[in-house]
Amino acid sequence: MVRLRLKTGIDLECSPQQAFTWVDDPVRAKQWQINVSHVEILKETEQRVGTTFVERLDENGRGTELHGYISEYEPNSIIAFHLEGDYNVVDVRYTVSPLNGGARLEIEAKIRFRSLIRILSLFMGPVFKRQTRQRLDEELLRLQQLCKEEKVTHYSRR
Repeated sequence: MVRLRLKTGIDLECSPQQAFTWVDDPVRAKQWQINVSHVEILKETEQRVGTTFVERLDENGRGTELHGYISEYEPNSIIAFHLEGDYNVVDVRYTVSPLNGGARLEIEAKIRFRSLIRILSLFMGPVFKRQTRQRLDEELLRLQQLCKEEKVTHYSRR
């Protein structure tokens, strides 16, 4: 399988615990993940590792489902997923760490293409990587804004 690797991160104006809720909670994650339209937990485990789910992605009027499970979990710091769909296999790891009164979110992703996309990626790999990177950058900026808004809302309640 052809493989695409991405590594990125962003500094957030919220506590590491608050930042982690944006990747740990599927309802909150949908607010910043652009193409995720639905997540359903199929089986939840007590330690979270092994929890299975289905995620629906919609892009350009087309949709696809990815079946996945949590492959690594450390409360308030690490969550990793393995997802498989018709077009690709994805392993993604989110790491949250403290940073000067805020938090740093780092993302590592490995994407392996399947079927016709696999063949196309041989020629279009750089284009796929650029598009995926742009979408991820947009999502991270959206997440950064949500953290700022949440901080303002939280302070205004006091």
